[in-house]
Amino acid sequence: MYKSNIVMAWRKTNRGNYIIGSKCKECHALFFPSRTRCTKCESNKLEDYIFNGNGKIFAHSTVFYPPAGLEKQVPYTVAIIKLDEGPKMTAQVVEFDDLKVGMKVQSCVRELYSDGKSGIIHYGIKFRPSD
Repeated sequence: MYKSNIVMAWRKTNRGNYIIGSKCKECHALFFPSRTRCTKCESNKLEDYIFNGNGKIFAHSTVFYPPAGLEKQVPYTVAIIKLDEGPKMTAQVVEFDDLKVGMKVQSCVRELYSDGKSGIIHYGIKFRPSD
C-alpha cells in the first residue's frame, strides 16, 4: 500500500519531471542532451535549459527482443520524440492504444526498473499521449 501511494504521488506531480538540456547564450540554440560547446556558433557559453516536456512522435518501434536486463518489459515501445523546442530525444512511450507519427506526447515519470521485489525502484522520464 505504501509503495502505491508514493508512485501515485509522483505520477500526479511535475516535480522531477524535467528534461534538462542546454541553451547557447550567444545564438540561443537548444540542445538535448546538454553540451559544453555550441555546434551552431562554437561558443562555450551555454546554460542549463529545462524543456517543457511536450513534443510529437517523430518515429517509433516496438521492442520484442530487448537488451539484457529488460527481458521482463517486452514488448515495449520506444520513440524519437521531437520536443516542442526543437531537439529530438529517444524515450519509451506508455499508455497508448494506437501510436502514430505526429501524435502529440508529454513527458511523465514512470518506473524504469527495480532491483528485485524488495530492492530500489528506479524512476525516469517516459512519454504518454497528450491532447
